[in-house]
Amino acid sequence: MATMVRRDLPAVTVSILAAGILLLLVYIGSRGLKDFDSALIGYAVASVFAFAAVVYRYTRWITRPTADSPGTWSPAPWMSCTAWPAGRRDGAMANAS
Repeated sequence: MATMVRRDLPAVTVSILAAGILLLLVYIGSRGLKDFDSALIGYAVASVFAFAAVVYRYTRWITRPTADSPGTWSPAPWMSCTAWPAGRRDGAMANAS
């Protein structure tokens, strides 16, 4: 459990930092919130939250181990789904049960 928390920490940190940068850009772009329309606050909050979520998922994706690491993934299940069975032309599995 401790390794999972340690693995999640960089992604959470990066996503919070990215959300903070986006908030700073909104503040700068609205000239210190002088030109910020209060009717759009919901869209702004949702945009910051969605951006943080995308950054979190992308950070988790790029920091996970590669597929060719020993013991992480085996191509055998995918090969059995994509391989054409011998003697069949319709794509049905020859030994499907």
